[in-house]
Amino acid sequence: MPARTTEVRHVFGGGLATELGSVADVGSEGTVEVPFLLRAENIYFQRNGAIRKIGGTTKWNSAALESGEEIRGMFEYIKIGTLGAPSRKKIVYTGTKVKADANNGTFADIITGLTNDAIPCFTVFEDILILSSTATGDAPRTYDGTTAGTLGGTPPNFSISCSHANRLWVAGDPLNPSQVTYSGLLDATDWTVDAGTIDVDPNDGDVVTGLRSFRGELLVFKGPNRGSIHRISGLQPADFERIKFVDKISAVWNNLIFDLGSDLGFVWSDGTIRSFLATNKFGDFDIGALSRDIDGLILDRMNADQLARGWAATDPLRGYTLFTLPFDSSNVPNLTLCMDMRFGEPRFSTWTAISGWSVARMSDPSNNDRQILWIGGNDGFIRKTQQPTRVIDSATPINASIQLPFLYYGTPNKSKTLNKMGLGIVPRGESNVNINLRAETTNSQTSSISGGGAVLGPAATNVFTLDSSTLEGDAYRTIWVDVPEAGQFRELSIAISNGEASQDLEMQSIHLVIETELVENYENTL
Repeated sequence: MPARTTEVRHVFGGGLATELGSVADVGSEGTVEVPFLLRAENIYFQRNGAIRKIGGTTKWNSAALESGEEIRGMFEYIKIGTLGAPSRKKIVYTGTKVKADANNGTFADIITGLTNDAIPCFTVFEDILILSSTATGDAPRTYDGTTAGTLGGTPPNFSISCSHANRLWVAGDPLNPSQVTYSGLLDATDWTVDAGTIDVDPNDGDVVTGLRSFRGELLVFKGPNRGSIHRISGLQPADFERIKFVDKISAVWNNLIFDLGSDLGFVWSDGTIRSFLATNKFGDFDIGALSRDIDGLILDRMNADQLARGWAATDPLRGYTLFTLPFDSSNVPNLTLCMDMRFGEPRFSTWTAISGWSVARMSDPSNNDRQILWIGGNDGFIRKTQQPTRVIDSATPINASIQLPFLYYGTPNKSKTLNKMGLGIVPRGESNVNINLRAETTNSQTSSISGGGAVLGPAATNVFTLDSSTLEGDAYRTIWVDVPEAGQFRELSIAISNGEASQDLEMQSIHLVIETELVENYENTL
């Protein structure tokens, strides 16, 4: 039967999507863009859309804190002081204690006797760290880098706080759940003279769940039932004015409000991920949700009752936000979700190799104090992410895998034969890249391609040796493999994975040489 042979180069135009079906329509020759992925596990995206295996993790503290208690919150306290030279301390909330180090991984108690299992909040105001939590029996505390104490004056028993307009704003007092209180000007101990309160729709079935200073206004989030967001304008008490911004949507809790470039993101009590500016444009409609492509993953598996325990933090240099969220029957955050916003539409991936309770952006003293994302584990350890080792804690390999949707290359009614396949990769070591090909039937075929030669580093294995290695460096190459066992197909899905210890994977494209019959065939193949 007459046929035509073409080469199709696939580049990546999207991330994980559970709501777009399992089939995508792409062209049958030249360069095509795969619009989404059926699986995107332990990968992140580079600026040109290429897929890269996530980096490994290294433990910051050598021994588990509090016999393996969860790290329920982390914060980097940077104090400028009088000489202008900043001091850095990493603050962790674990068990019934708050601990601090000297930016060296060795932690000591600064506050003890707290209520276990509370959700903490950290705010720096006038060079002092303000600490509070959802535990109604724990009074708000302060820490100046040396001494911890109870916040002075007569503050309400707040659980969340925010610095705005040179005042400390607080909320979450169980006696006044819809009230926002502000301190005196530049004085976190003045709650009577130059201070005041603003009631935010009391008795509406919700409580204040979040505070955030944004573009000269204070945003007040209420939830977790009906949902509403309010805006407080003005720079002094006489000018403070509250208006309701939107109904039926809000932030489930303060630690799931996060920076998003010039925007502000938040997670609502149904698990959807939203942005302030998109909410301003679309209101509470789902079209404005950043997470609409993974609604199935969220609605089917998210444990909404425990969602407020999760955290979110953004790495603006890499362009993504990490979320630690409770999935399935877990009562604690157990899945790390990555959202990349650099491509106009969000691209998602799941970081199943990294499980943690909390996430925070803090400096890495071993890398010139560059700000990176850290994970607070469920096992008493704090970990640096995106380390070049490509293993978890120097021991466990990371399995990076993607799966393309079923593609039928022009028309589903013409039989095709896959003659050859290639991967456009930047070699990162002598590892095998595993390939799984699945046609419209349930049959699948597996093969592998060598990932290249040795590298100069950093790498734990396959480092270049003079006179015995092939140096790849940052070279780009397309590596081809014959796939005669693939046979005929009408629609084809491709899965790629690499799970070898200390091995990286950087994949720019997938190439297929396809022979397409010119006559349409309407016979059933199932």
